[in-house]
Parts: sequence; structure tokens; C-alpha cells
Amino acid sequence: FFFISSSSMAPLCDAGKMPTAMRMGGFQWFHPQEPCVVFFATNVFVVDTNARLAGAIALTLLMGAMTGICVYLRSRVRATVSSRTLASTLSASLFGIQVTTGYLLMLLVMTYQLELFIAVVVAVVLGFVIAEVAWLPAVDCCTTTSHNTHENGDVLDSLLVRESH
Repeated sequence: FFFISSSSMAPLCDAGKMPTAMRMGGFQWFHPQEPCVVFFATNVFVVDTNARLAGAIALTLLMGAMTGICVYLRSRVRATVSSRTLASTLSASLFGIQVTTGYLLMLLVMTYQLELFIAVVVAVVLGFVIAEVAWLPAVDCCTTTSHNTHENGDVLDSLLVRESH
């Protein structure tokens, strides 16, 4: 990560100050004179070291990927589960996980910590790529085979073709 200090001795933030859940001065980078940031729960996961920042970023990327995986799984449930009640229950459960993860990502943006904001944007894009580009064209149940891929077989083109019909 380009924004993690190369020196393990350089402080990421001022651990002597009370950690914050939201920067009132707007977006900013970690700075040795600023308070550390709380990652969801005070005194459980305070981002006060480079290792914890890397862990917070990794967890954020996983949460973003989870949103995309939930989109994919919901499409698979609708396409493959024959029982309407079971399909609705599974789809609603997956939707609940997707929404919860989305709100947790929103809370990370609300810390106004630029490193975490960038991680959230990358995470959401990663989730989109997983759901829309990697898996969904292969399970597209609503178009004919001739519409699934463009003449050159490009996946992105097939998505554009699918969206236009």
C-alpha cells in the first residue's frame, strides 16, 4: 500500500489522544499529530499502527467483495432454487448481509480517513467486478446464447449487450 509508512518506527497517529470515529475537519491522511481512528469499535480495533491499518484495509476489501458475492449468490438462488419460499428466504438473508455490509462500509467512509475511504472505493469496485464481470455473464438466465457474448467474445461487450436488451 503506497500510503503506509515505509518506516516501522514512524508513528501513524497520536496514540496518546482519544481515538476518533469521525474526523470533524473533513478528509485527511493519517498524521503523527492527529488522533488515531476507530475501526467500528472503540478499544477493540483502533487503527494506530501500520499493521492495523493493513488489517483494516484487508477487512474492508473482504467486505466489499462480500457485497458482490451476495449479488451473485442472490442471482444463483433465483435461478436454481425451485421452492419459492426457500428461494425468497435465502435471497432475503443474502440481501440482509449485503445491506449490512454496505452500511458498515458507509461507516468507514464516515471516519473521513482518506486511506480507509480509498479502501472502501476499491472494495466496492472489487465487489462489482466479482458480481458483474466475473460470474454473472456465465449464469445469465434471461437472454439467449446469441446475446451472451459479442462477436469477439468480450465479456464487457456481452454485459453491454445484455444491458441494452
